[in-house]
Amino acid sequence: MAGLAARPFWTFRPTPAVVPTRIAPVEPVLLKSSKLELVLDRNDGLPFEYRLLAAKEKFRGEDLGQPITVTLCDRGVWKFASLPVTAPKLKTTAHEADFTFEAKFDRKDLTDLFYLNLLPWFRVYRRNIEFFRREGERTIIGLEGNSGIEQDWVAKTYSVILEGREIARDLATFCNLDANRFAFYAYTERELSVPVPATWNPSDIAAVALFPKTVEHFPVQTANGKIWVSAPARQAVIVYRTRAMAEPRITYAEL
Repeated sequence: MAGLAARPFWTFRPTPAVVPTRIAPVEPVLLKSSKLELVLDRNDGLPFEYRLLAAKEKFRGEDLGQPITVTLCDRGVWKFASLPVTAPKLKTTAHEADFTFEAKFDRKDLTDLFYLNLLPWFRVYRRNIEFFRREGERTIIGLEGNSGIEQDWVAKTYSVILEGREIARDLATFCNLDANRFAFYAYTERELSVPVPATWNPSDIAAVALFPKTVEHFPVQTANGKIWVSAPARQAVIVYRTRAMAEPRITYAEL
């Protein structure tokens, strides 16, 4: 699985048709010494051009027009995301530039990353690969324990199987967190379901929806041996084995 770890297998990214370049800054920051001039992009805090004064030569700085990125952790839910930063504050002298960088993020981007990519990945990445098969544009990775990953590179669809049961498909995750909880999450509003575990009492199942500063009761149904959740777009719903297990989450959020 080491080869897969470098890139989530179900993350599709369009290939840019044109390689970007950094545009000359409108209000550049110019630093000087007796031998060198450095032109900085005020917005990104990155070098646009180096000028060797004696040789009258110029060299490009950061060439792709990409900002600095940082990895942030939302400690409240322990999720990670890589985000671009800007430099809204700047102090300069003739020889120095002191940029204050700022990262802005949408919490929904963090929840997308965790529930759509990391959660199903954590459930299968330690399993040994038993086979790899290509069927036209489809690839199938068979993992030990009746698990696997199927992906269609043209249709841009995927399916993750854990121990014979599907836990993620096409920007939706419906995966057990442990023996007492299931997570439901979808990029767009969808009806999701999982089989009711044999040790669960269907009449005692409860669910909560997770918000940045609160937790709320959420309707959940059981029918035909399955747990059904009408998952809102980009909204995490956790289903608990019993009402008693769900209630402490509600109580804690109300404190």
